[in-house]
Formats: sequence, C-alpha cells, structure tokens
Amino acid sequence: MIFFLMGAWMVGSVMVAFVATQNFRAVDRVLAAPAGADLHRKLEGIPPDDARMILRHLASEMNRYYFRVWEWAQLVLGGLVLTLLVRSGRSDALARALIVAMLAIVLVFIVYLTPQIVTLGRSLDFVSRTPPPPQYARFWRFHIAYTLLELVKLLLGAGVLVRLLLR
Repeated sequence: MIFFLMGAWMVGSVMVAFVATQNFRAVDRVLAAPAGADLHRKLEGIPPDDARMILRHLASEMNRYYFRVWEWAQLVLGGLVLTLLVRSGRSDALARALIVAMLAIVLVFIVYLTPQIVTLGRSLDFVSRTPPPPQYARFWRFHIAYTLLELVKLLLGAGVLVRLLLR
C-alpha cells in the first residue's frame, strides 16, 4: 500500500503539471481549429487578442483550482504514507525524513508560493504583456521556484521508493 500511495503521489504531481500546461496550449488550439467556426461566430465583435486573453484567464483559473486541490490532497497522501510507514516494520529514519521533507515542500506551496502565484497571476490576467509589466518577472520567479521545489519533491519521493525497495 505504501508503494501504491507513493506512486499515486508522484504520478499525481506529474499529471497536474501536464494538465496545467495543456490547459494553456488548448486555448491556442481551440482558437486556431477550423472546427471552431461556431466559437468564432460567438466571439465576433471581440478582438482576437481579447478572446485569447479571456480563454487564457479561464485556463488560469482552472489551473489555480487544480493546484490548490492537489496540494491539499498531497497532505492527505503524505500523511497516509508516513502513518503506514511508521506502523509497518519497514520504517526507517531516512525514509520518514524524506517524506517529512516532501510534506514540508507541500506546506511551502500551500502557505506561501501558491497564494503569491495566484495573486500575481490574477493581477496579470488582463494586462498587456507588451511590454511586460514589472510584476511579470516576479510572477515567473515564483513560478520557477515552485517548479524547482516540485522537482526536488519528486526526487525525494524517488529516494523514498529506492530506500524502501532496498530494505
């Protein structure tokens, strides 16, 4: 069960990242699709850049929701893994420490990074990007920090799995 939950945690993280990037790419695919003629008729009178901005805002809001839900789900998954690990005979201090570190990263997301990204992102949703507004660089610094911490979390998770497999 520990391996299943760790796998779910790690795959879930990869899937949320994949969905988030695809939501933004879908905006351009939908707007460019010939089958989108009905959509284009509905958007008549709205400048193409504004239509794209509105759809990107929708994609952003969906991503914000998915990340918040996933972050709380990770606390539950991590808590379950830690509890099962402690109760099993396979528990060791390093594996527990790695899981605690993963949970600490998730808490950094919940308490600090995600609220910053959401606030900055919403302030940028309807602002022209030419030239880039001053808060754009700050938004991307938070986004990069989130991505790097997510990669560290995945590496820690891989470490947990390797550690448990070797025991």
